Amino acid sequence: MRQLTVLFLFFICANVFPQKIDWINAPNNPIPLAYTLNHFRLIGDLKSSEVFGFNGTLLTRDQYHFNPNGLLEQSVDVNKREPLKSTYTTYLYNNDRTVASKTDRKENQIIFIVTYKYNKKKQLIASYFDNKENPQHKYSDEFEYHTNGFLSKRTQFKDEKAISMDTYSYDKLNRLIQEESFNNGKPTKSSVYHYNNTSDTILEVTISNSYFGDSRTDEVTEVKTYSNGYLVKESWDTYTLTFDSQNNLLESSFRKLGNNFGGKRFINIYYNPAHNNADNFIEIGCVAGNCLDGYGTYLLGDRYIKAFFSNSAINGFSFSVKNDDPETTTLLIANSGQPVKTIKFSKNRMLEYVNFMEGKISGNYYYNNSGEITIAEVENGSIKTKYSNAKNQGSVRCITGDCENGFGSILFENGDSFEGFFKNGQSIEGILKLSSGHSYIGAFANGKKFQGSGILMFPNGDRYVGFWERGLRHGQGVYQFADGTEQAGIWDNDELRTKM
Repeated sequence: MRQLTVLFLFFICANVFPQKIDWINAPNNPIPLAYTLNHFRLIGDLKSSEVFGFNGTLLTRDQYHFNPNGLLEQSVDVNKREPLKSTYTTYLYNNDRTVASKTDRKENQIIFIVTYKYNKKKQLIASYFDNKENPQHKYSDEFEYHTNGFLSKRTQFKDEKAISMDTYSYDKLNRLIQEESFNNGKPTKSSVYHYNNTSDTILEVTISNSYFGDSRTDEVTEVKTYSNGYLVKESWDTYTLTFDSQNNLLESSFRKLGNNFGGKRFINIYYNPAHNNADNFIEIGCVAGNCLDGYGTYLLGDRYIKAFFSNSAINGFSFSVKNDDPETTTLLIANSGQPVKTIKFSKNRMLEYVNFMEGKISGNYYYNNSGEITIAEVENGSIKTKYSNAKNQGSVRCITGDCENGFGSILFENGDSFEGFFKNGQSIEGILKLSSGHSYIGAFANGKKFQGSGILMFPNGDRYVGFWERGLRHGQGVYQFADGTEQAGIWDNDELRTKM
């Protein structure tokens, strides 16, 4: 049975740690799948690492989270420009600590699933790809091994037809000496590795590359320097690597993590929680609560997200606040990873109100882009009816727009006001401002009771964010006090029944 990584896998098979890498003698040996601290040249109780650029230049942003047993729990391919569109990969494990599957999610939707198959020696022999965004083709990889246990061939298939292949050869010391690549049966590249140990702490590797497409060849020599069994310097750059007290690698430059990374040389800096104060460090990750199955706070680049999580994905509601705009909040309602509604508001002003159906914008739509306001009824992403919110001359109660069936604003005799969508003369979605100083943004039932999802803001700075039923807090919700403390959990008829 497949288990989540948070289970007691360490006690089930503490001595199983497949696919080790000899970083000193054979640092270029390929592995089919990296998923342990060992594969990333990390040891000890490190829980997370970051991959960065340096000298103020951010070349890549990948993040790895490991569980206490040293297994990769989640990785994040960070979208620097739009952090909320980052790709999150979660891993499931078999009882023998081999990866059962990994799932990619973007914007709370599953986009990619990979499942893995092993032989009796716990060697990965096949991986199967399920691309949710492009399902018409089926891709898979197959792996073969030499008698010494090292990877000998990797073949990629498209619709059961081989389209590419990489082969690997080793010397008597189990060091990679040749790597060949083929596309559609034709050779594309051949790399030959020559090793020269000049001392116990120096490894010299000369790599000769031949490119068949343009008849080009090149050669590069890497001189690797070790101290106490750890790589501390490489010849083709001037940066010295540093380690923490447990010899976990904290910084590296142009380090090649096996051919499973495509043979590219990365500029990397790894951080554990004690080393997250670099000048270009943007903290990312779960910093409070339970971001796996519960309520937690997740820092993501330029904003923090508070949400109810299920299997590491937002399920229910979440709200986010950008660091440079702490007074503006974006509320997202999601159902099984699919967006249902977003509400963006600031200082009791409604900035956005967007409904979704099956992932597409459908329903009432309000969008304020720097004063340019679009108000409409949308169906499957296309505007069906566009509303005007022009001022109504001579009207006592309906100040602007259509307060019967459309979008408008209304002023009540007691000083309360409402702006939003109407149906049959009843307010159904929008912002209600009370003369008492309270404000509510969300959905209504019968024009009076708070219903569904919404935010109630109090004059003293408190607010409740969550679900409602017949005017009462009911379901997932968070009461946020003005001093920053919270009461989160499941509410029942206005009472917090289950704290999270």
